[in-house]
Amino acid sequence: MAKCKKGTNWNPSRSECDREDPRRASLGKFEGGYHIDGYIWDLSGDGFVNEEAGDEQENGKWFGLMKGALLKDIQKKAKENKDRLTKGEREYLANSKGAIVSEDDQGFVGVTVYKDETEMKKDWKEIEDEIAEFYKDSEEE
Repeated sequence: MAKCKKGTNWNPSRSECDREDPRRASLGKFEGGYHIDGYIWDLSGDGFVNEEAGDEQENGKWFGLMKGALLKDIQKKAKENKDRLTKGEREYLANSKGAIVSEDDQGFVGVTVYKDETEMKKDWKEIEDEIAEFYKDSEEE
């Protein structure tokens, strides 16, 4: 393993040191994700969700589909919180086609940002099918 400078991490897939950029989320609700996931989550509650599926109380997970570019809205949300997106975060969000946001019954949030609209639609269809199957099974019981 390479020895990396402070503020960077070893990235075995690239065989070099990478900055923590985009920044990782702190422990808690967004753990395992990125710092910007909190802003995307906030936007999902501000009416930026185009479609919804599931319910964390009924089937254990809620999903929201956010279509379209995210960068400008997230920059605005960050500014409201007296934060600035890093170069890596801006690059990560550049040319985004949308995101799928989820919250489970424990309050943990997951965010997947998509640069490929076709992939996002495919993943959303899988979520819808899974939720439909859950409700179908529930009705049969």
